[in-house]
Amino acid sequence: MATFRLNTKPETAGPEAESGRYGLGSDILYHNAIWFIGVRWFVTGLFVAAGLLSLVFRDALRRGGIVPPSVELLVLAGLLGIANTVFILLKRRYYQKAADGKVKAYLWAQIIFDLFIVSGAVYFIGSTETFLAFTYLFHIVLACIFFPRRESFIVTALAAVMFISTVVMEILGVLPDRMALAGTVREVVAPNHMVDLLHMASAILVWFIVWYLVSTISESVRSRDLKLQIMNERLIRADQEKNQQMLITTHDLKAPFSGIESNIEVLTVRYWDALPPEVQDIVNRIERRSENLRQRINAILLLGELRSYDSEKQVKIESVEMKELLGQVCSDLEDRCQKRAIAMQCDMPALYVQSNRKRLIILFSNIISNAGNYSFDNGTVEIKGEVRDGKTVITVSDNGIGIRQDALPHIFDEFYRSREAAKFNKSSTGLGLAIVKEIARQLSLEVVVESAEGAGTSISIGIPEIPPSNDGGEADV
Repeated sequence: MATFRLNTKPETAGPEAESGRYGLGSDILYHNAIWFIGVRWFVTGLFVAAGLLSLVFRDALRRGGIVPPSVELLVLAGLLGIANTVFILLKRRYYQKAADGKVKAYLWAQIIFDLFIVSGAVYFIGSTETFLAFTYLFHIVLACIFFPRRESFIVTALAAVMFISTVVMEILGVLPDRMALAGTVREVVAPNHMVDLLHMASAILVWFIVWYLVSTISESVRSRDLKLQIMNERLIRADQEKNQQMLITTHDLKAPFSGIESNIEVLTVRYWDALPPEVQDIVNRIERRSENLRQRINAILLLGELRSYDSEKQVKIESVEMKELLGQVCSDLEDRCQKRAIAMQCDMPALYVQSNRKRLIILFSNIISNAGNYSFDNGTVEIKGEVRDGKTVITVSDNGIGIRQDALPHIFDEFYRSREAAKFNKSSTGLGLAIVKEIARQLSLEVVVESAEGAGTSISIGIPEIPPSNDGGEADV
């Protein structure tokens, strides 16, 4: 038994284009800002742990020639915690849909604050005596990823200015010379400011080399991503125009086919007995093919209508009694099933859901119709309902031809029909399950298909307890 779970989540658009050159949109910047908050809590924890451990093992560390800035680390941790709390409180104000400028300002505020904290940590632990100055690279690399090249350069320049200021103020005596590795004052060797300046210059040179390499790569990747996004939008527009043209053409075909069916009805009612048998056979074939084409035209128009539905509008939600609804669907399909002696068994308690009645009728009509179409003669279509995990689950099962495992992921594609299905039921439009997929997406339904080739298929529809909602007005299709 193979199982396939349909993904009914609405497709989201790609990253928004930044007003600047090749930047990220406000939605992605917002998520990056929230990610920054999580990283900052981690760093806060590291500072607290380092500060407390250095207090506990202060004597042992001093014997090893290390004088850790315990209190200073705890102060930095406190500042990080306070700032993070403020950023969390501001988070709602700069929620995803805010303008690009506001979200960018929110992210910039975090970056500048972090650069000050890094500068403090670098100073207290050792600005030129340790490699801690390279922690500035963390923000430089992230800025190259998040921002256009000019803005990432500004972040790199800010980091350089802060580091230079720290080192120069130590050299000039404005700040006491700090070395975690050898006490608060250099006790081993006399200060060598030329070496300090050389260390500072080499670190900054490495920063700008890293900035150039990462920003060049990021710019290239974002440029290509933007081009792909533009091409994708063009393809989507072209596909929409193609679908619109197809709908217009299909709609125009309804009138001629209605005329053909009307003339066939006149022939069968008034002149049937006068027609030779071979002509009657031709008329019957015309009638069958006209009916198949009419069904396909109606399916194409319905699918086009569903896809052209404005997603900003809210689907009309109402209380729907599923036993009555499924009874109506089964009654509509009963004559078709009786022709092949297919029994429909509906074992349904009184279940109420909050959904769209019209769409549910269309959805279950297609599913139950499919179950009957691909059942063997004298088969059974079984419909059951239950409440499971907070959802109303309706399961439609048959003991028909089943579906191959490799074909399962494709059965919801429009016009797709497996070899077995095309051979068993030549009159299918190939659009029924595509319609089911579109309705399931709009109503946020869960769709699970279980099937074994030659043994039948079971389709379960999970209707959520809380219906989907949008901010727009109501609409019904």
